[in-house]
Amino acid sequence: MRKWLKEARKDKQLTQRIVAKKLKMSIQNYNYIENCKRQKELKVSTIMGLSKVFGIKPAEIIQNEVATK
Repeated sequence: MRKWLKEARKDKQLTQRIVAKKLKMSIQNYNYIENCKRQKELKVSTIMGLSKVFGIKPAEIIQNEVATK
C-alpha cells in the first residue's frame, strides 16, 4: 500500500472517486494504484497527474516512492 498517497489524498479531503476523475481513470484503477496492485513503478504521466491533483512536486512523489521500497 502507498500510505503516503492515501495520506496525501486524505489531507486534501478527497475521495478516491474524485482523484480518479481528476486523473481521468476509473476508480478501480486508482484504487489499484493506491494499494500497489497496479503500476508498482508509477508511470511519468501518473506522477504528473498526482502532482497536479495534490499540489506537490513530482520529485516529492518520486522520493515517497523510493522511501516505500
